[in-house]
Amino acid sequence: MKDGYKIVVNTAAGRRRYLQYLIPLVISDQLVDRYDLWVNTTDKLDVAFLERMAEEFPKINLI
Repeated sequence: MKDGYKIVVNTAAGRRRYLQYLIPLVISDQLVDRYDLWVNTTDKLDVAFLERMAEEFPKINLI
């Protein structure tokens, strides 16, 4: 939260090979209150990865 405002970051998410590096950077930032990942893939392994991340990190919200 910054100056009374919640900070929400969003990403059109697809490939786990890129997100495995991006997600830790975003959720580690203390200013970020919520990280919305727009599930933009039909690849079952990518979707499973996103679901695991959402279970592990409460800041992540899948859309």
